[in-house]
Amino acid sequence: MKKGNLIFWTVFVLSIIGVIFSLQNNTLLKKKAENKPLLSKNQASLIIDYGNGKKRFFKGEAVEGLDLKTLLELLTEEKKITSEFRKTQKGFILESLEGLKNNSKSWKCYLNGTLIEEDLEKVFIHPGDQIRLVYE
Repeated sequence: MKKGNLIFWTVFVLSIIGVIFSLQNNTLLKKKAENKPLLSKNQASLIIDYGNGKKRFFKGEAVEGLDLKTLLELLTEEKKITSEFRKTQKGFILESLEGLKNNSKSWKCYLNGTLIEEDLEKVFIHPGDQIRLVYE
Protein backbone atom coordinates (compact mmCIF):
# COMPACT_ATOMS: atom_id res chain seq x y z
CA MET A 1 0.00 0.00 0.00
CA LYS A 2 1.28 3.45 -0.86
CA LYS A 3 2.12 5.89 1.91
CA GLY A 4 -0.55 8.37 0.71
CA ASN A 5 -3.25 5.70 0.83
CA LEU A 6 -2.15 4.57 4.29
CA ILE A 7 -2.37 8.13 5.65
CA PHE A 8 -5.80 8.62 4.01
CA TRP A 9 -7.23 5.42 5.49
CA THR A 10 -5.72 6.09 8.91
CA VAL A 11 -7.26 9.59 9.02
CA PHE A 12 -10.55 8.20 7.69
CA VAL A 13 -10.79 5.46 10.34
CA LEU A 14 -9.80 7.85 13.15
CA SER A 15 -12.45 10.33 11.94
CA ILE A 16 -15.14 7.64 12.02
CA ILE A 17 -14.09 6.61 15.54
CA GLY A 18 -14.22 10.29 16.61
CA VAL A 19 -17.75 10.69 15.22
CA ILE A 20 -18.91 7.53 17.03
CA PHE A 21 -17.49 8.73 20.38
CA SER A 22 -18.99 12.19 19.84
CA LEU A 23 -22.45 10.71 19.20
CA GLN A 24 -22.19 8.49 22.28
CA ASN A 25 -21.19 11.46 24.46
CA ASN A 26 -24.10 13.55 23.13
CA THR A 27 -26.52 10.69 23.85
CA LEU A 28 -25.19 10.36 27.39
CA LEU A 29 -25.46 14.11 27.96
CA LYS A 30 -29.07 14.10 26.72
CA LYS A 31 -29.94 11.20 29.03
CA LYS A 32 -28.40 13.02 31.99
CA ALA A 33 -30.33 16.18 31.09
CA GLU A 34 -33.58 14.18 30.82
CA ASN A 35 -33.16 12.79 34.32
CA LYS A 36 -31.98 15.93 36.06
CA PRO A 37 -32.46 19.31 34.44
CA LEU A 38 -29.68 21.83 35.01
CA LEU A 39 -30.72 24.17 37.78
CA SER A 40 -29.53 27.53 38.93
CA LYS A 41 -28.88 28.15 42.62
CA ASN A 42 -32.49 28.86 43.69
CA GLN A 43 -34.34 26.49 41.36
CA ALA A 44 -36.10 23.16 41.78
CA SER A 45 -37.35 20.77 39.13
CA LEU A 46 -40.53 18.80 38.55
CA ILE A 47 -40.56 15.76 36.29
CA ILE A 48 -43.86 14.18 35.31
CA ASP A 49 -43.34 10.60 34.14
CA TYR A 50 -46.45 9.17 32.48
CA GLY A 51 -45.08 5.61 32.69
CA ASN A 52 -45.22 5.10 28.93
CA GLY A 53 -41.93 6.74 27.97
CA LYS A 54 -43.45 10.25 27.87
CA LYS A 55 -42.08 12.79 30.35
CA ARG A 56 -42.54 16.50 30.96
CA PHE A 57 -40.04 18.74 32.69
CA PHE A 58 -40.56 21.94 34.62
CA LYS A 59 -38.07 24.02 36.53
CA GLY A 60 -38.42 27.24 38.40
CA GLU A 61 -37.55 29.25 41.46
CA ALA A 62 -38.09 27.45 44.76
CA VAL A 63 -40.07 30.07 46.66
CA GLU A 64 -39.89 29.74 50.44
CA GLY A 65 -43.02 28.10 51.86
CA LEU A 66 -44.17 26.62 48.53
CA ASP A 67 -45.65 23.14 48.95
CA LEU A 68 -46.17 20.53 46.25
CA LYS A 69 -49.97 20.77 46.20
CA THR A 70 -49.82 24.55 45.69
CA LEU A 71 -47.21 24.14 42.95
CA LEU A 72 -49.43 21.70 41.05
CA GLU A 73 -52.45 23.99 41.54
CA LEU A 74 -50.43 26.92 40.13
CA LEU A 75 -49.40 24.89 37.09
CA THR A 76 -53.06 23.92 36.63
CA GLU A 77 -54.18 27.56 36.87
CA GLU A 78 -51.58 28.50 34.26
CA LYS A 79 -53.04 25.73 32.05
CA LYS A 80 -49.69 23.92 31.82
CA ILE A 81 -51.17 20.74 33.35
CA THR A 82 -54.47 19.43 34.70
CA SER A 83 -54.64 18.01 38.21
CA GLU A 84 -57.19 16.84 40.76
CA PHE A 85 -56.70 16.14 44.45
CA ARG A 86 -58.57 14.10 47.01
CA LYS A 87 -58.66 14.75 50.74
CA THR A 88 -57.95 11.65 52.85
CA GLN A 89 -57.27 11.11 56.55
CA LYS A 90 -53.56 11.61 55.78
CA GLY A 91 -54.24 14.82 53.84
CA PHE A 92 -54.30 15.66 50.15
CA ILE A 93 -53.22 13.10 47.55
CA LEU A 94 -52.91 13.48 43.81
CA GLU A 95 -56.00 11.77 42.38
CA SER A 96 -55.52 12.61 38.70
CA LEU A 97 -52.87 14.28 36.58
CA GLU A 98 -53.26 15.07 32.89
CA GLY A 99 -56.39 12.87 32.78
CA LEU A 100 -54.62 9.80 34.23
CA LYS A 101 -56.57 8.77 37.31
CA ASN A 102 -55.53 6.47 40.13
CA ASN A 103 -56.83 3.03 39.14
CA SER A 104 -54.67 -0.04 38.57
CA LYS A 105 -51.82 2.47 38.39
CA SER A 106 -51.50 5.50 40.63
CA TRP A 107 -49.47 8.67 40.89
CA LYS A 108 -46.40 8.31 43.14
CA CYS A 109 -44.42 11.29 44.35
CA TYR A 110 -40.66 11.14 44.84
CA LEU A 111 -38.70 13.96 46.44
CA ASN A 112 -34.98 13.70 45.67
CA GLY A 113 -35.44 9.98 44.99
CA THR A 114 -37.42 9.20 48.18
CA LEU A 115 -41.05 8.10 47.95
CA ILE A 116 -43.33 10.61 49.67
CA GLU A 117 -46.53 9.21 51.17
CA GLU A 118 -47.65 12.18 53.20
CA ASP A 119 -50.02 15.09 52.63
CA LEU A 120 -48.85 17.03 49.55
CA GLU A 121 -49.47 20.27 51.47
CA LYS A 122 -46.69 19.20 53.86
CA VAL A 123 -44.11 18.54 51.13
CA PHE A 124 -42.17 21.81 50.91
CA ILE A 125 -39.95 22.57 47.95
CA HIS A 126 -36.41 23.84 48.50
CA PRO A 127 -33.69 24.99 46.08
CA GLY A 128 -32.07 22.03 44.34
CA ASP A 129 -35.00 19.67 44.98
CA GLN A 130 -36.08 17.26 42.28
CA ILE A 131 -39.73 16.20 42.41
CA ARG A 132 -40.79 13.24 40.28
CA LEU A 133 -44.43 12.36 39.76
CA VAL A 134 -44.57 8.86 38.29
CA TYR A 135 -47.65 7.04 37.07
CA GLU A 136 -46.94 3.45 38.07
